[in-house]
Amino acid sequence: MSKIISQKYFFITITVFVIALIFIRPVCAQTPSSILSVSPVIFNISLSPGKKYNHILKVTNNLDVPLPIQLNVEPLETPDDGSPQGKSNNNIASWISFPTSDMIIEAKKQRSIDFQIQVPDRVPFGGYYGMIFLRPILPEMQGLPKEVSAKIGILLMGSLGVQDIPLNKVEIHKYGFDQLFYEKNEVKTDFLVKNTALNHFSAKPHLVIKSLFGSSQTINLEEKFVFPGKSRKWEQTITLSQFPHLFYKATLYVSVGGGIQKIASTYFVAFPFFRLLLFIFVITVGIVIMRRRGKLLKALHVLLKG
Repeated sequence: MSKIISQKYFFITITVFVIALIFIRPVCAQTPSSILSVSPVIFNISLSPGKKYNHILKVTNNLDVPLPIQLNVEPLETPDDGSPQGKSNNNIASWISFPTSDMIIEAKKQRSIDFQIQVPDRVPFGGYYGMIFLRPILPEMQGLPKEVSAKIGILLMGSLGVQDIPLNKVEIHKYGFDQLFYEKNEVKTDFLVKNTALNHFSAKPHLVIKSLFGSSQTINLEEKFVFPGKSRKWEQTITLSQFPHLFYKATLYVSVGGGIQKIASTYFVAFPFFRLLLFIFVITVGIVIMRRRGKLLKALHVLLKG
């Protein structure tokens, strides 16, 4: 009897748990972007020594209740896909100040947040970077460690005394394809773009693949920021629109703004050689059989009759 009661309570518990999973939506499922909207998400700023700059960040509370937020500024850890021995990035975080780091945004309202950038009187030319982080303080986040709470980042990119990127400061490294000969119409390329200038640039590459006897094919690649002294890597698998055309020339164009474009070229071969050899072998065997069919039939007859 007690065993039957225990089974009954077990099934009731399981049923309640399943209903809770289906019908109860946890509040923590909301993402930071659904809670807050920010504009702009990137500040690209030209700076001069000793000057003060005022900027405005617009923050919108998408919730139906007032939302407390905290602001803080941190150095930017810039990506480097090449050698780790690049130049260290200059930190803009210490130049930035807010009237307050804690505030409340009313429900469904937008608030303009003023902040200042005070550039020191003596500072080297180059790029200066940082991140503004907005952390919404939700009831379910109270008491949790700060590192596990949600936050939204706004990128700060400052250029001091440098505007244009000289062409000789943009370098393309290790451009090529993973094979010289391809049997199929899928090819893979990779390359590095290195920035040896004093400030950042946005690299927008595209490939133009031209077959020997056909038209060209253009492939636009992902645009990435490349910071001073850093390298960014691209990898791309391409399906050839013209195959097989034997010889191909692949020209890489990397645009970095201001009409500046770095160009590199390489070659590869794409042709089904093994299938061609198999076809030739089958044809050759067929010709041999046709020419010597009489002798082959006689030999087969002797073999069968003994």
